[in-house]
Amino acid sequence: MEQIKHTYVTVNGLKLHVAEIGSDSSPAVIFLHGFPEIWYTWRHQMIDVANAGFRVIAPDYRGYGLSDIPAQPEKASFVDLVNDTASILESLVISKVFVIGKDFGAMVAYTFALFHPEKVTGIITLGVPFMRPGFHKTHLALPEGFYIRRWQEPGRAEADFGRFDAKSVVRNIYILFSKSEIPMANENQEIMDLVDPTTPLPSWFTEDDLAVYGELYQKSGFQTPLKVPYRSFGETIGSPQQDPNDLKIKAPALLIMGEEDYVFKFPGMEEYVRSGEVKKYVPNLEIVYLPDGCHFVHEQFPDQSVAGRGRKRGPISSGKMDFVSFPLAFLLFQSSLLSLPANNRKDTSPPQQVVSPSTRRLPSPPQVAAAASHRRSYRVAFACFFLFAACFATAT
Repeated sequence: MEQIKHTYVTVNGLKLHVAEIGSDSSPAVIFLHGFPEIWYTWRHQMIDVANAGFRVIAPDYRGYGLSDIPAQPEKASFVDLVNDTASILESLVISKVFVIGKDFGAMVAYTFALFHPEKVTGIITLGVPFMRPGFHKTHLALPEGFYIRRWQEPGRAEADFGRFDAKSVVRNIYILFSKSEIPMANENQEIMDLVDPTTPLPSWFTEDDLAVYGELYQKSGFQTPLKVPYRSFGETIGSPQQDPNDLKIKAPALLIMGEEDYVFKFPGMEEYVRSGEVKKYVPNLEIVYLPDGCHFVHEQFPDQSVAGRGRKRGPISSGKMDFVSFPLAFLLFQSSLLSLPANNRKDTSPPQQVVSPSTRRLPSPPQVAAAASHRRSYRVAFACFFLFAACFATAT
């Protein structure tokens, strides 16, 4: 963690905190956090991706973490976060970037790609796909006790959270969001009451981690985070360059979805992803499912080994590399090769069943152990994608 430096960028009169690691001359990656998170949520991936040869930055949004709180947090918007992202990159003299977003950070990432397609080399999102226009209206199908509906009600979450210190609020939300059930309160119950005070933290989230979050949310409070995302879902966001009824993300993209993520149970979400409807909007999308993954897969599995399926190999073809060979990409990183093997190169690895990348299911832990010869770090999945996108950019 000592390798990560902390700087501030002034944007529209606000000092925004940016955590950074890696050489200024390396290809850039920006990590965008969700809620209840801050830059620290990417602590594992930042160091590994930097070690893979990238310049990594992870900002705190306005009103989050170490960044300034806007004078009128109740007026903050998604577009503010998108514009802040563009301004941070401009200030750091970064003209092209890989964008990684988790939770509502995925929405910031995709909106940034719509506004600034020329700046985006590739996109990874965790837990949240590109959301088609109007998708958030499906929340209305859920009961009044649905946590988003509760937090959209002015003053309700403030009163609920106000009964606890910031550290306890973050603790409760991490416990709730780590489960596979959608957080839902009864009529005479608040969201914070859903957590038994004796419930332990998830095994992968320590008291030291919680202390970092608690200290910074004590500083920032929750007013801006409640406004963005929860009270901004109805915001109309269109691309200045595209028909709002025919939005397309053209950059190569990867969605990592934990199958135990409660978001997957939102009305219509699983069908939207598994049916491939999401690819109407993100045609160059590949999807990886983690069977035991929760809403925080990047913190849950920072060292998780996974075994590769689908041994499809291929060079850059028609301006795009076929992103289905995690094991091959891993080997490329390990050996520092500069290009993929040609189509006619003999594959000496054991035969594998080819699985469609859009429906690939990663193996369970016992399967992982049995496939030790193909094991690799879950973190490397990020680095593999960067190679994919870099090859894509070079070819086009």
